[in-house]
Amino acid sequence: MVTYMEGLFVPIFARLSSQYGYEVHIIQFSWMSESRVEELALLCRKSGISYFHHMILLKPHAAIGKYITLSRGAAFISDYVKKFSIDIAIARSTMPGKMTLKLPKGNTRIKVIFDADGLPIEERVDFAGLEINSWRYKQLKKIEKQIITRADAVLVRTFAAREVLLSQYDVPPNKFFKVINGRDPEFFKKDLSARLSVRKKLGIPANALILTYSGSIGPQYGIEQMLYIYREIAARRPSVYLLVITNNPKYFQEYTEEGDKNIIIMSVPFEEVPQYLATTDVAFAIRKDSFSMKGVSPVKLAEYILMQIPVIASSRIGDSEVLLAGQKFVFLLESYEEKFLDKAVSWIEDISQSKETTSGLRTFGIENYGLAVSARTYHEAIQSVV
Repeated sequence: MVTYMEGLFVPIFARLSSQYGYEVHIIQFSWMSESRVEELALLCRKSGISYFHHMILLKPHAAIGKYITLSRGAAFISDYVKKFSIDIAIARSTMPGKMTLKLPKGNTRIKVIFDADGLPIEERVDFAGLEINSWRYKQLKKIEKQIITRADAVLVRTFAAREVLLSQYDVPPNKFFKVINGRDPEFFKKDLSARLSVRKKLGIPANALILTYSGSIGPQYGIEQMLYIYREIAARRPSVYLLVITNNPKYFQEYTEEGDKNIIIMSVPFEEVPQYLATTDVAFAIRKDSFSMKGVSPVKLAEYILMQIPVIASSRIGDSEVLLAGQKFVFLLESYEEKFLDKAVSWIEDISQSKETTSGLRTFGIENYGLAVSARTYHEAIQSVV
């Protein structure tokens, strides 16, 4: 959530403020350190955004602490709305949505936009062990139903997520708006000097082939498939590297083997990510095909494409396949079967010899993943409730 805040939401809301004149306030609930809170507060101030952090209690017990946080958080949001004369509250995901249920209704009701941001409850089922028949699942779905029913508009990242939620809840279709996970083209752009300097810093030859994964790590991100592709290429050519940029290096490290060479796993500050991506020849955006992945729009796709990096992405993940099908700069991985992974290996070998793969990539990225188009989609949703 923290990296999403500084990397995704702050730029979007700052653009909404500067381009459309909105006054933006962010209330964040987390258990991050005081130093990180100060960093985000400073970033928001520089972006013209008012920021307040509310600590999630983990004592005397995590469950009790979270319950207390929900109760106090709901009261705090209500007071904040009154104090600053807030017109619209946007709640991202289920628990913030629950807290907005306490906001005034009737003639004095505040307009509420619920950011479903994918299918987060189903993602817990697919990757975090939540059982569909469990009390916890039923409670989460009850809250989701309440906030989607209460909300004046619902934000989704894919048309598939919209259809899933419409099939589950009796709400009007025009309540849903697809918004874009956009990135700033001025921040994510190709930099040849950084390509050379970072390679030198990492001890990577200037002519080496670098495969890169950048982002969160977990069971849905195809780690074994990335390593398979890397190892197959490494068996054919010695000068190939796998660069992994993540906030959880240890998780990825557990999948590597003693014989693996030229694998660099590291964390870097968000502001330095474009410098490291500049070193990259091919990037991974692999996700496990599952029901919940119908609702996601991988943020890293925007970064890779704006940086003009050819991408190996998964089929049937959100709406990406519709947008990317037929594009020469992307290889859509049909499944985790070895025959398809081997096709990805061959594709990498082919494009590494081509100089035209990235032609038009930057323009495509700006038109489909740029910050301006992202802000426009949010603006359209907000205007629907004004």
